[in-house]
This record gives sequence, structure tokens and C-alpha cells, in this order.
Amino acid sequence: MDEYFELLKCRLLPERYNHSLGVMETAGKLAEHYGMDVKKAETAGLLHDVTKNCSESEHIEMFKKYNIEYDTELLRAPKIFHQITGAYFVKCELHINDPDIFGAIRYHATGHKNMTLFEKIIYIADFIEPERDFADVDTCRSLAFKDLDKACFAYIKFCIEKNVKKGSYIYKDTFEFYNSLTEVV
Repeated sequence: MDEYFELLKCRLLPERYNHSLGVMETAGKLAEHYGMDVKKAETAGLLHDVTKNCSESEHIEMFKKYNIEYDTELLRAPKIFHQITGAYFVKCELHINDPDIFGAIRYHATGHKNMTLFEKIIYIADFIEPERDFADVDTCRSLAFKDLDKACFAYIKFCIEKNVKKGSYIYKDTFEFYNSLTEVV
């Protein structure tokens, strides 16, 4: 895993690198708590933002390079490009062919309907890592270790409300994840 630290130091701004370290740590703790593979969770947590600091045009080039289908709906949501390009970068450039890691990185910003436990761990770890500082973050951190679905529901509501206040476009996967969580919380 040492080579990934060096790679991220070159690819990410210092604050994004520190965030990735926090997600790695939090994902490992959550994975242990929920009986999942800790090393795999730490790897996904560390690499989840590997393409975050790329420009919009660099993401579009990666869509083409990795033969990722994109449409006008996706193009309206450039803030989530990194979750898609990051998953393919990890698979194609780092040769990590683990479907759990791929899915966790691929959906860490939006979630999606029928999220796996592993994907939810990375999703919520991104939200509650130690560098995050927002109202009720400690409550969310505690909730993540008691009821992961409720923690994910709190996060998805937070994201939707934030985007609605900004008047930002909300990608369909986010709504599908929200709706799927209403059935279990």
C-alpha cells in the first residue's frame, strides 16, 4: 500500500490527501466493526478520491480512454465525475480488480439503489472521517457504528438538502439511494 501513498501525494492537494487518509482510517474501523475485510476497506478509502483533483476536461478524456459511457445527465453533474473515473483508474492503472473496491469508489459520492454493506462503509466513511467538521458530525459518527443505514440516510438527506439550497443538479443515483433507504430506516 506504500506505493498508493506516494501516488496520492503526487495527484492530490494536501488537504485532499489528508482527507483520504482519514477516510482510510474510518473505513478500516467501520469494516472491522461490521465484520468486513479491513485491508480492502482501507484500500478503497485511501483511493476513493484518486482523480478528485483532475479538471473537467481530464475527466472527459478518462471517460473516453476507459470507454465509460456518459450522457447529458451525467455531464450535468461534474462534481461526481471523480467517483467514476477514480473507479476505472484504480482498476485499469493500479490493476486492482476487486469488484467491492470498484463499486465502493464508483458510488462513494452519490450512493445508488441496492448499495452493498461494503459500499455503504466507504460512503459513510467519506462523510464522517476525522477532518470533517459540520453540525452534528459527532452524532453521525456515533450512528455509523450503531446503524449504518440510518447513518447513510442522514448523510444522503444532508447532501440532498445542501444541493437543493444551492440550486445544484442532483444525479439520479442519489435519489435512488435515498428512496431505497426509506424502505429500511
